[in-house]
Amino acid sequence: MEDKKLALSYYEITQREDIANCSSENIHSVEVYDEAKYLLIDNTIILVLNKNDTDVNHVYDKITEAISKIPNQRTLLLSLMIKNILYDNIGISGKGLGKVTDQMLLHHWNTYEDKDIDNLIAFIVLCMKEDIAVSLNNSIDSDDLNNLFDTDNSEIVQANCNELALFNQIITFVDKKDLANKEQHKIKTGDIFKLTSRLYEYDKEKKEGKSTAYDEYLICISQSCDCLRASKKIKNNFAFAYGSTNEVDLSAALQNIESKDNYTIINDKTAIKWGNNFFTIYIENNIFKVDSPIDVKINNKDNKLEYIGNLKDFYAQRIINKIFNNALRIGVDRGCKLNCVSKE
Repeated sequence: MEDKKLALSYYEITQREDIANCSSENIHSVEVYDEAKYLLIDNTIILVLNKNDTDVNHVYDKITEAISKIPNQRTLLLSLMIKNILYDNIGISGKGLGKVTDQMLLHHWNTYEDKDIDNLIAFIVLCMKEDIAVSLNNSIDSDDLNNLFDTDNSEIVQANCNELALFNQIITFVDKKDLANKEQHKIKTGDIFKLTSRLYEYDKEKKEGKSTAYDEYLICISQSCDCLRASKKIKNNFAFAYGSTNEVDLSAALQNIESKDNYTIINDKTAIKWGNNFFTIYIENNIFKVDSPIDVKINNKDNKLEYIGNLKDFYAQRIINKIFNNALRIGVDRGCKLNCVSKE
C-alpha cells in the first residue's frame, strides 16, 4: 500500500486540548469538590496549590486528600491502572496486536461478506480482546488490586436496586444510541424491539376490565449466521421471542436473571421477562435506520417494531438455548398462535 495511505500519526491528546476544543457536541463532565479546591473533569482531577501556603513535603498528602474527596475512587483508579497498562503494552507505536500481522488481519477481514461499520468494530474487538486480557493478567499487580478493593465495614454500602439494574444493563445490553452505524443497521441475534400495538390482553386486565401500564417487546433469536445471510438461509423469516414488562418486579428480575427465568435489563428501571415460545416474522428489508420503526403484520394486524438496542451475544444465547430447548421437549404443549409477516 502507499505510504500516504498508511501514514501513522501519533497524537497525545491532553485534557487541556480537550477542554479548549469543547463544543456543544463534546461536553465534558465538570464537578467541583470541597469548596472549589478540587475539580474533576471527566476522569482527571485538577488540584491547584498555592506555593506560599503549601510545604513541598506535604504535596503528596494534598494529592491523596483530593482523591479521597471524589466519589467512585476505586473505579477511577482502576481505569487509570488499565489505561497505563494498555498504553505500555499495546499502544506502543509499531508493536501492533501481539503477533497479528497485516496479512493475517486483511485476509481474515476479506472473508467477511458483510463489511459494515458494526461488523468492522466487532472484528477489531475480536482481534484485540485476547491480547488485552493477557496484558492485564500479566501486568496488574495483585497486591495493588487487593488494596484497591480492600474495605472496612463502615465503607460498605449496599447498592440499591436501580444501581444494580444499571450495572447489569451496562454489562449485557447495548442501547441503540451507542451503535456505530445507526443509518444501516442489519437485524442480528439479540436485537430487541418494542411493539407499538398490544398483542395480548392479560387475565388480570380481563377480570378488572381496565388496562395496566406495561410494554411488549420482541427479541430476535435467529442465529448470527442466519441473520448475516437472511435471504439465503432463512428466506428473511426471522425467529423472535415475546416478552413484556407486565407484573415484572425489578428486584425479582435481578435475583433470578442468572438462574430461573429469562430476563433482560434495558435500563435502571425496566426489566423484560421473555416467554418460552418463539415465532417467525417475514421481514423483507432487514437493513434499517435504528430510529425508524419497521412495519410488520402480526396475527394479520398491522404493527410496528421500534428498535431499542441489542442484547450482547453471550447473554442472548442463554435465552435462545432455553427457548429452543423448550421447543425440543417430547410431549404435548400449547403452541404459539402467532402468524406473522412483514407489511408490504
